[in-house]
Amino acid sequence: MCERVVLSHRGAAGQNGRCRRAKGCGGLARGRKKRDGPKKILSSIFQMPPPELYTGAMLHINCNGSVQVDNSRGIVLYNENAVELDMGKTRVRLSGDDLALETVEKGIVLVRGRIFNLEFFYSAGEDQKRRG
Repeated sequence: MCERVVLSHRGAAGQNGRCRRAKGCGGLARGRKKRDGPKKILSSIFQMPPPELYTGAMLHINCNGSVQVDNSRGIVLYNENAVELDMGKTRVRLSGDDLALETVEKGIVLVRGRIFNLEFFYSAGEDQKRRG
């Protein structure tokens, strides 16, 4: 029977990584399982979100009186008391006082003011899908 050599803390085995009774055996020494490094462990924990996350409409609400809307398709209604935005399958209405559009560019809309209410309106087909 062949006697196996376990790797030491330096990773060295018997004779060239083979068992001590090399004649007729041809077996390799068994070593410890290789561990993943900290870089690989951290990258698996903090994975990037899926790409479709960035293509949908997103609202960023700041408690200081501003809402940033990403990937908006257009402005449906705008006055000092309400802003309604087209988000594709839904519409979003912001209600409040002294509302002002600060930024409107490439699908990004920044609304500032005293926002009291935020409403979502779904299209008829989308509403039926949600109810099941």
